Amino acid sequence: ADSYGMNALHFAAYWNRTNTELIELLLTHMTLDSINKKSKAGYTPLDRAYIFNHSPLRQEVIALLRLKGGKGNRFDENGRNVGEGNGDLNQLLKF
Repeated sequence: ADSYGMNALHFAAYWNRTNTELIELLLTHMTLDSINKKSKAGYTPLDRAYIFNHSPLRQEVIALLRLKGGKGNRFDENGRNVGEGNGDLNQLLKF
């Protein structure tokens, strides 16, 4: 993880725009704890896919993460922002 607490899957869920091969590789070799690792801002890789991945692959990335046990800390199973505790969208986007 980097100094913000994000691992490779956080970045792949955010940046992958043309294929899901890297995400599939990471999911195959990561523990469930790593798949659901929270960054210092409280994001899991699934949260990052919901918030930042606006590519045509977004839904496929989300489905892959969920298939391997990925959970959102700030989003429910329908992709709705629930914050973290009493958090709000402004806090969420502060990172």
